[in-house]
Formats: sequence, C-alpha cells, structure tokens
Amino acid sequence: MRLIPKPRARRFAALGLLCAVAAAGFADRLTDAWVEHRTAEAFQEATGAAGPTSVHVGGIPVLTQVLSGQLAHVDLSSGEIPASGSRPVPITGLSLHLNGLRAYGNAQAAHVDSVRGTASLSYRDLSDSLGLQIRPDRDPGRVDATADVPLLGQVTVSAELAVAGPTGIAFRDPRVVGDLPPGVASMVTRALEQPLTLRNLPQGLKLQGLTTDASGVNVDLTGRDVTFTPDSGAGTSDTRV
Repeated sequence: MRLIPKPRARRFAALGLLCAVAAAGFADRLTDAWVEHRTAEAFQEATGAAGPTSVHVGGIPVLTQVLSGQLAHVDLSSGEIPASGSRPVPITGLSLHLNGLRAYGNAQAAHVDSVRGTASLSYRDLSDSLGLQIRPDRDPGRVDATADVPLLGQVTVSAELAVAGPTGIAFRDPRVVGDLPPGVASMVTRALEQPLTLRNLPQGLKLQGLTTDASGVNVDLTGRDVTFTPDSGAGTSDTRV
C-alpha cells in the first residue's frame, strides 16, 4: 500500500481541520441569526412594538450557549412601544442588556437573571398623558408644565421628576413661574399630583433614576429574576414580555 507523503498528509489534515472550523462557524452564524430573530419576534409580539427591534447575542460560540440552555449576554433595543390604561405613557425607545437569558425558545416563558437598561419618553407623549404642555426646564432633572387658563393665558409650573415606586414617575417640588393667584396655580399643579406609571415594562423591571435632555426623559432601569412571557398582553400594570 502506498502511503501519502508526510507533507501532503499534513496538508490534508490542515484542510480537514479548516473545513470543520468553517462548518462550525457557519452553523454558529445560522444559530445566532435564528436566536436573534426569534427573540425580536417574541418581544414585538408581547409589547406590540411598532418600531424595529434589534437583538444582538454576545459571546461565542452561540451554538454552545444554545445547547447549554442559556445565553450569557443579550442586547435588545426597540422603539415606539405603546401603552394603555389611565394616563398612558408610550415608550419612545427601549434599550436593555440581559444577563443569563434562559428558555428563550419557549413560546410560554423566558427568564433573565439580571437586566439593566434605559427607556426614553418624549415630551410630546408626556404632554398628551398629562393634558399639559411639557418642556425641559433650565435646571437638570426638572420640566416645565404649561396650561392655557382663561383670561390669563399660559400658566407654567416647574417640577422636579422623581422615581415613585417600582414603575412610577412623580412630579415633586412644584414652582409657579411668575406671580399668580394661589387658586390659578393649583389648577396646573393638581394635574401633577398623581404619578405617571409605566405600564408597558417587563415584570420585574424597576426605575432607578431619571434624567432630562432636549428630546425627552431618560429612565434608568434595572431588575433581577425578570420574567418574559411572549403570550402576555402589552400595556397593563402586570405586563410581561
């Protein structure tokens, strides 16, 4: 029997190894694409998100993570998530970093060890929810709320934004802009007495802080043992994704 010369044998072995690596890489890319598509699809189904949803699975190889039943890191971003109920506040944009996502392919539920992220709320949506015109104040963390009052024209109250409970936004320390009778000022401040509740967040996420900029309010989010259920409806106080 004729033996293959050693140099040629080494070339065949190297070629076989290269083919195996290429096949594994191709399978990993296919798995990655499927997982990202399925996760984005489930999220949109749960929240009714009108904007595009982007999902990126971190860590390689993805196929190994899938076989283990857990994804180490997943970044998810979406926009235009609607809300319903009393004084609803749609989410303009949502960006989440998920750690330890399990049972992502289960049509009934998924679980995440920890989540951190940011939700963006536009001044226009806040204005619609409150029935007042909301604008950024000159002081960071505050907004101006303006209402049209008969015979007096526009009345403006400045208020500080603060976290109220797990998913609530309160308006604290109201300050009337200008000299107005107490009864007139109370017409505006009364609309700010009750906190706004974000009813379209996954169950387990909590508000940690608030900041303002020229475009709207940015809400810092965090959570542990967060449950995502694709078959739940969006826009309720117990929404799960």
